[in-house]
Amino acid sequence: MAATKSDSDKPTTDKPVADAPSSAPELSDAQRQKIEAELTVAVVTSDTSPASDKQNTTKAPKGVDVDSLPGGELDAASEPADTPAKTGSLKRFFRAYWRRKLWTLPLTLLVILAIIGVVPYTRYKLAAFIISQPVTITVVDSTTKKPVTSVEIDLNGKTYKTDKDGKVTINDVKVGDQKFTATKKYYKDESFAVFVPLAKAASHQVSLTATGRQVPVVVVNKISGKPIADVTLKSAGSEFKTDKDGKAVVVVPADKVELSVSLTGANLNTVETKLKVTDQAVKENTFSMTSSGTLYFLSRQSGKIDVVKTDLDGANRTVVVTGTGKEEDRGTVLLASRDWKYLTLLSKRDSGLAKLYLIDTSNDKMTEIDSGDASLSLVGWDDHNFVYQVVRNKPTYLEANKVAFKSYNVDKRQLNTIDQNGAVTVPDTGAVFYQNFGSGYLINHRLVYVVTWQYNGYIPPGSSDDKNHSLRTAALDGTNKKDVKTWPLAQYSSYVQTAPYGADELYLNIWSNTNQKSSFYEYENDQVKDADADVGEEKFQTAYPTYLQSPDGKKTFWNEQRDGVQTFFVGDVAGENGKQVAAIKDGLVYGWYGDGYVLISVKGSELYIMPVDGGTPLKVADYHKPQLSYRGYGGGYGGL
Repeated sequence: MAATKSDSDKPTTDKPVADAPSSAPELSDAQRQKIEAELTVAVVTSDTSPASDKQNTTKAPKGVDVDSLPGGELDAASEPADTPAKTGSLKRFFRAYWRRKLWTLPLTLLVILAIIGVVPYTRYKLAAFIISQPVTITVVDSTTKKPVTSVEIDLNGKTYKTDKDGKVTINDVKVGDQKFTATKKYYKDESFAVFVPLAKAASHQVSLTATGRQVPVVVVNKISGKPIADVTLKSAGSEFKTDKDGKAVVVVPADKVELSVSLTGANLNTVETKLKVTDQAVKENTFSMTSSGTLYFLSRQSGKIDVVKTDLDGANRTVVVTGTGKEEDRGTVLLASRDWKYLTLLSKRDSGLAKLYLIDTSNDKMTEIDSGDASLSLVGWDDHNFVYQVVRNKPTYLEANKVAFKSYNVDKRQLNTIDQNGAVTVPDTGAVFYQNFGSGYLINHRLVYVVTWQYNGYIPPGSSDDKNHSLRTAALDGTNKKDVKTWPLAQYSSYVQTAPYGADELYLNIWSNTNQKSSFYEYENDQVKDADADVGEEKFQTAYPTYLQSPDGKKTFWNEQRDGVQTFFVGDVAGENGKQVAAIKDGLVYGWYGDGYVLISVKGSELYIMPVDGGTPLKVADYHKPQLSYRGYGGGYGGL
């Protein structure tokens, strides 16, 4: 059976155009392309033809009324009758685009850019909708020609401020002519325009005229004497910043003789002082500032041994821990971690036995780490691990666990036993083999120490064959212990000496019963080698420097006596390639503060600070030096 056509299949030409529904008719591809081409021609023509010719004569394809296409607020009915031809053409172009959705968004942007390309530069308003560029404003003083800092630059109600170089960069400024205003107290306001081009960033310099007195100032570091850049000075309600040479011109009321001024800067202590109002360079207007930071040390100024802190220049002295009067000179020791975040205090404060305390420098709170019926001796800091040795009173030296190395991990608040001595009784004889520990050294984040065997009573032949002295290393939590070198008890004496001769290097001296002479060895890079050919008694007994490592672990600081004067050096991590930074007759290394400053003890009671690259040391304060020194100690500061 043949199919019959429904009414919907009938050609639309059967009805008059006037009876068509109000919705836009479907256009063929050819019709749509023709409309696009003709509209584009209309836009270009309207923008390039003489005013008398700017009439849109473009016609829609036969049977299509462009103005009847729906467009909401863009409908022709909303357009004033007297709209200029060019404006009408543009509106009709975009109305046609909106109604017919002729292109996707990327193509739309391309069309807009094409239109912008043919619009003269005097018509930047259209481009400003989608194009912006950064603008850099530089402000200088009209008289001194120097940069003016902290100038407020206003653009369309938003405020920006110039930096220490008198510059400010404002991103996303619309292209075309833009108006700015520069304002600063004690300067005349200045309004100015900047033309922002389409294809590149813009820059502009503006001069401000001072209405007050122009006062030159200089700011230097109190410790190093070097100029400090980017310091903010505030006086009389106005703000200024120093340049790379530490200089600034402060503009203040001319009718004043003296004004208060505050100085602030990153990692610097705030200074409140007086500014002399003069346009001449005078010494009163050269100000000194000190890097922020706090030093801790022992002091007996009160008659008791207190823990005291000051700024790096000795200012703001404060007692942190007040002495009880039971402290002893020799038994009271304060050691600082390399970052100065923590301190350990060994002191007799409330009993006849010394206790080990931790001081947190973030809040100066003191807590107890360890105490008991024992004597404690300190090894030092390794990062935030503190290592010390315990000799207990209760077990006899013939018993196990008489001697131990322990560590305290501050971050975990965890106490660890690294190692304890052993003891073995010989059957049927009553004789005892027992271990003892030598001094401990912190090298490459491990504890390095000598373990020796001794005995009491009659030792049957062969009973000591399995006993060996050793140079042992261990991780600071007590794991991974190993004997790097061993010496048979039957052949070597239990008396083993150690001497730190370099950064992370040791000499060892052990008596050989077989050869009846001393045998010398070197420990370096976790290995022990025979040093008989190089080291003798005299070289072993030489007083070697103490190498103090910098907080970042990349440098060392030490002193050597040369021609009766203690000469100070800063070198690499191996204690080599030293550069002389100071020479002081009665000085000793004390420590570092950060990686930029070193600390020196003079005459055993005066603390000085100086830049790492040398200069004149600045006295911080007098302090109390314990009788006990930690020569060869490089795991913290204050031990000498």
